[in-house]
Amino acid sequence: LSRSKNCFTFMCLTRNISNSGAFVKTDFNFHIDQQISMILSPPKSEKEITVGGRITRVDSKGIGVKFDELLSVH
Repeated sequence: LSRSKNCFTFMCLTRNISNSGAFVKTDFNFHIDQQISMILSPPKSEKEITVGGRITRVDSKGIGVKFDELLSVH
């Protein structure tokens, strides 16, 4: 996951992922409407997926991200 402003990169786990968004488990501070980039590494796949998104939810367990475009996962 990479934050656009004050850029940094870190590895994290996703939960409840769909073609339109994901919940990301993290302790880092983010805020609603923040733009981010994600590189997803799906299990059983050698291909990484890069997607941009906007944070729609922040709570004590992580962040909800709505992808800028729908993912096409096969």
